[in-house]
Amino acid sequence: MTTSTSAQERSFLKWINAHLATRGEEISDLKTGFNDGLKLALLLEVISGKHVPGIKKPKNRIQQINNISQCLHFISAEEITSHVHGVGAEDICDGNMKIILALIFRLILHKQFSSNNDPSSSSSTSPSTSPSIPKNSHPDSHSSLPSSSHPSSTGFSQKTKNQVLAQINSRLSSLPNSRSEVSIVTNFHKDFQNGKILEKLIQSHNPNFHSKIGEGNLYDLERVKNGIETLDREYGVVALVEPEDVVQCK
Repeated sequence: MTTSTSAQERSFLKWINAHLATRGEEISDLKTGFNDGLKLALLLEVISGKHVPGIKKPKNRIQQINNISQCLHFISAEEITSHVHGVGAEDICDGNMKIILALIFRLILHKQFSSNNDPSSSSSTSPSTSPSIPKNSHPDSHSSLPSSSHPSSTGFSQKTKNQVLAQINSRLSSLPNSRSEVSIVTNFHKDFQNGKILEKLIQSHNPNFHSKIGEGNLYDLERVKNGIETLDREYGVVALVEPEDVVQCK
């Protein structure tokens, strides 16, 4: 398992559990967490606000697959994502990680887009679960996911990346000259490793935010950690990535 894949799985698992926690549930492993369809159905109900019909406590593999099939049908019928044609219920039941990661990725996109487009979503019982540090990003200046080692299966399009980069640089350019002394952001890995871009983005929302962390590479991890904790504490952005993954990303 590569570092990037491991980081992605940790991020996805945190995103899932942040939503399942609103129903007092969680999963401990992506590979087996959805194999009977029950937790997948619950996750869909949390992010959609609707009931997934036809779900029963399974007693055998056939019933497990039937539950998952009901979930996939719900995803398609509710237009949560149109990218389920390559997802088989058997794949999820058998723990096919490539398929599971791709499906969760699409659910995250749906949730983030629907939240961004719905002003009332901030009052929802679902938590704000945008990953805090960009690596491959969604159109929100601090919403992103670590990329898979197979970008074609779960990666963002270059157009989307460019849009997010433009938004980030627009935020940075709005800072007073004394605070905007950072290079133009051109990527979602090296430019975020030392935490300085994250600090500047927080300052663009809160001019009173001042980092008290020292300069130099020895403080990169502390700076990133402080930024993530600030987003969680001040803005309710649940951290779905580990500071170490941000600092070490390639």
